Amino acid sequence: MEFSKNEVDIVPCYDVTEPTSIKSSVDRSPHHNIYIQQKISGLEGEIRLLKQFLRAQGLYGSESKVGGYSGYLCEVLILHYTSFIKCVKEMSKWRRGVIIDIEGHGDKNYLKSVYPSDPLIVVDPVDPQRNVASALTLDNFARSIHFARRFIQSPSIDYFIEKTHTPTIRKGRGTYPIAIEFTKPDISDDIIYPQIFKAMNSLENLIISEGFRCFST
Repeated sequence: MEFSKNEVDIVPCYDVTEPTSIKSSVDRSPHHNIYIQQKISGLEGEIRLLKQFLRAQGLYGSESKVGGYSGYLCEVLILHYTSFIKCVKEMSKWRRGVIIDIEGHGDKNYLKSVYPSDPLIVVDPVDPQRNVASALTLDNFARSIHFARRFIQSPSIDYFIEKTHTPTIRKGRGTYPIAIEFTKPDISDDIIYPQIFKAMNSLENLIISEGFRCFST
């Protein structure tokens, strides 16, 4: 629906008393809102800074298309580190397997066994069995560390300005690029992008099986 030129998503959910007893994945959202509202006072500006910093690098959003940091994850990170600067400084030092548990819910060995491939584990303050950062891809985890380091070395407002990125294709050694283009079906991004990524992985595996090296997909 559209109201005053702003798009609004209405997501229905079950009214569950405990977020650990959800019937659908969105049932936690009201509990997330209550938790953040109780803790957020005085940190609103810090949260906005982190969200805009990540948005400008193309790292904001947990949808399949982005594979980045959700709004709730940004809020939990600021609650943990207490400021944007502290958060970015710690982010610049992260290594794969970082665990953040602001409510002291979890056992580290248990969490690693449940989320063995997740580069960042942030225990949901309202549901200890969930990793808030589960949507974050390894590539975007590494990119966030890269941009955090660059920002700390040379702070600039440019890191908060969204830019249009044009992909570049390098040619050489007698090679030439091949592009595959198709019309996007009229379906949700959360449905089509996982299918695209699955197709890319299949293509990469085929290329490797034929003796070639695939640098990036």
